Amino acid sequence: MGRDKGKFNKRGGRGATRFQATSAEEIEQRNNRIAQFDENRAKRRAEEDENEGGEGGGGAAGGGAEGAEGAGGAGGNVENKMEGMSLNQREEAESSEQPMTRKQREEADKARKAAEYRRRHELGLTEEYKRDMEKLAEVKRRREEAKKKAQAEKEMAEAMESDRKRWQK
Repeated sequence: MGRDKGKFNKRGGRGATRFQATSAEEIEQRNNRIAQFDENRAKRRAEEDENEGGEGGGGAAGGGAEGAEGAGGAGGNVENKMEGMSLNQREEAESSEQPMTRKQREEADKARKAAEYRRRHELGLTEEYKRDMEKLAEVKRRREEAKKKAQAEKEMAEAMESDRKRWQK
């Protein structure tokens, strides 16, 4: 009875298998592959950063060369702009052209209402703020009373002690 490693069992199966090396050469090969991958990733990211940085400053010079191509050049210009963008920037550019979905509108409305409530709370216009300030005033009043009572008890104890010493003499 072997272990089931299929798709439909308790143990799951199809999970990521951990690298198991049988020799130092395999470890070295794996490390080289990972290092190569990291280098390629760093190059890609550097190129993306250069494209993002160069896009804002070199737009006029690039537009003149593409404008000479004719009517097809205008479409290529939009494509080139999208090409230099990261995935998140592309999604934002595409989403700005489309109207917001109901869910997006609700999230934006919720965020706007939360910001408005925080602003009103900071200005002291909300009921919650007023209740909190009333509680705080009550706590301060109680503390002052307790402080006065403790001071009076301390003075009474000192007076009694001085009377006791005076009568002992």
